Amino acid sequence: MSSPAQPSGAGSCRARAALAVAALVVASASLAGCFESGALDDGDAAVDTVVAVDTEPPADTAGGVDSAEPDTEAPLDTELPVDTAEPPDTVADTLDAADTVDTSVEGKPCLTVSDCGGVSGPTNLCDGVVGCVDYTCRVDPATVVTCPDDGDPCTRSACDPGTGECVEESLCNCVPGRALACGASASFSAFDSGAQAVIGSYTCAGGAYTEPGAERVFTFAPSVGGRARLTFSPAAGSPAASLYATPYDGMTCGADACLAGGASRIFVDVTAGASYAVLLEAAAGPAGGSIDVACGVTAETACADGVDDDGDGQTDCQDGDCTAAPECEVIPTSEVGLCGDHQDNDRDNRTDCDDPDCYATPGCGQACADNPLNVHCGFSQGLPTGGGKAAMSRYTCHPEALAGGKEVAYHYREATTEQLTVTMSADNPALALYLLSGACAPDHCQAYGPYAITFTALANVDYYFVIDAPLGVTGTFQITVTCAE
Repeated sequence: MSSPAQPSGAGSCRARAALAVAALVVASASLAGCFESGALDDGDAAVDTVVAVDTEPPADTAGGVDSAEPDTEAPLDTELPVDTAEPPDTVADTLDAADTVDTSVEGKPCLTVSDCGGVSGPTNLCDGVVGCVDYTCRVDPATVVTCPDDGDPCTRSACDPGTGECVEESLCNCVPGRALACGASASFSAFDSGAQAVIGSYTCAGGAYTEPGAERVFTFAPSVGGRARLTFSPAAGSPAASLYATPYDGMTCGADACLAGGASRIFVDVTAGASYAVLLEAAAGPAGGSIDVACGVTAETACADGVDDDGDGQTDCQDGDCTAAPECEVIPTSEVGLCGDHQDNDRDNRTDCDDPDCYATPGCGQACADNPLNVHCGFSQGLPTGGGKAAMSRYTCHPEALAGGKEVAYHYREATTEQLTVTMSADNPALALYLLSGACAPDHCQAYGPYAITFTALANVDYYFVIDAPLGVTGTFQITVTCAE
């Protein structure tokens, strides 16, 4: 029995080649399952064409000889070209220098927030910051700042655009502690709560004021319109303080539209039922005391404060309301013209004819009761005053003297001018010496001793030496007239 014919060398090679190609085809098909559907390359490379391979085994021929003609087809590709390019990235992990930075807020793909480093966000940090949201660079809604409302109408929490943080701001620049009312007085202590140091300056109708200290705030809704007077009276030991009246809207005091202020007593024209704030400012700390409120003021009740209290254009003593006020009484400087009204008009403790201002007034004239005794140089005499007359009492040369007693008078006249010295000694020091010239009347008094007078006696001029005493006083005296040698 003959042995099976063995394949020839050429046929054996073709068979091995066909098996290798088939293996590559299977491998390529398996590899394709690792990628997404579609072309594996960028479309620029030519597509490799797989050549059909004749896998049918050669027919046996007699004698075991392969009689087939040599294969004249094109040589088979023994290696199938494979596209080894990486699939394109859909999201870059990081930004390369060659990448173009997208400066818009939204739109750039990302895997992490670091991929959004070149994306610009809102300049107002309260509007949020850019993050990687759903693989896209855009404002992260979780970073948009919403400040809470604490329910206090006097505060508001607002976002700071520069920091993106909530900052609480005050909407009420004055918080009232108490209410004032017309015709009432409000008392308080320096230690009472409620003092604040918020308002530092006021612009009032009367000028601008700086008040860096603490203030107390009161509300004031007058029941009566017109002029209101507010007066602060400090308690013992309390610092000085000034009042200010401003409009009040329930939250803020209109310090820049101050109606009146800068003093411990102020006057302000108000509307009944309107809202006002009254602030008490003390530079040295909270003040204590009381505030008195008078509404509907129509009279000038304070006549020396320099203020038109009732708003009639007349201030203090110029106002007819102050005619009888003691501070507005006009005090005459002289009793002249008022010498018969029985009043001490010039407040010098002398009334009518007893005032030197009235000595020359008709009805007030005084003169010696009797013809005086004539004297000369070297004259000397001692007498009691009890025998004289009480005719003179108001000597103009010494109006302070109380000379209502009985007086004794002497007359001197010479044809030559002499230097005279007149002396008087008495057992009662209340007696006094007076020199009169021209007439024996007290309004012609030239000098007062009380015990000696030296003067130049002119030729042919009448002089009178009078010894007088207070009312009811008497005494014995000695008078001497001496001329110079």
